[in-house]
Amino acid sequence: TARSYAAFGEVTYALTPTTRLTGGIRYTSESRDFTGTTRPILAGGSLGAPIASSSSSAANSALKTNQVTYRIALRQDITPDINVYASVNRGFKAGTFNLQSPGNLPAKPQFIMAYEAGFKSELLDRRLRLNLSAYHYDISDYQVRSAAVNGGVFGSSVLLNAATVKVDGVELEFEAAPTDQLRLFG
Repeated sequence: TARSYAAFGEVTYALTPTTRLTGGIRYTSESRDFTGTTRPILAGGSLGAPIASSSSSAANSALKTNQVTYRIALRQDITPDINVYASVNRGFKAGTFNLQSPGNLPAKPQFIMAYEAGFKSELLDRRLRLNLSAYHYDISDYQVRSAAVNGGVFGSSVLLNAATVKVDGVELEFEAAPTDQLRLFG
């Protein structure tokens, strides 16, 4: 059983006629409860007697996460059709149980700090949209799915937390309308 509640808001303030500052905040409360058993499949395909899963013990039966996340962005209009921006965002992904391997510990929440800067433009009488951004992500307790190995035997998939992941990238996006009947995207 999963329950998620959130309250959020965002405000944009014009520092000057061409400069805008945006701030947003979100409070999220998530809870997950898990109860279950596992039944091993014996050679020949018959079901064995139920085996209580360790995830039904008190230590692993409930997860609760309350988090505040935010967004701050600054946008500067260079012309009515071109702007530059920079943003900082903090986000999270709740922890969860390993439903395919319920005997394993649940994954902890994953957190991200995302930094982005770029420009957006509409050129040539709005027949060409050209956007460019560069970003950097710092992700802690990254949730990654991996194959479980028990006694040297390949088993089911398990969700684990990696220590830290860093992602750097650049994204270029365009949309062109050379004629009224033709649009190109990339």
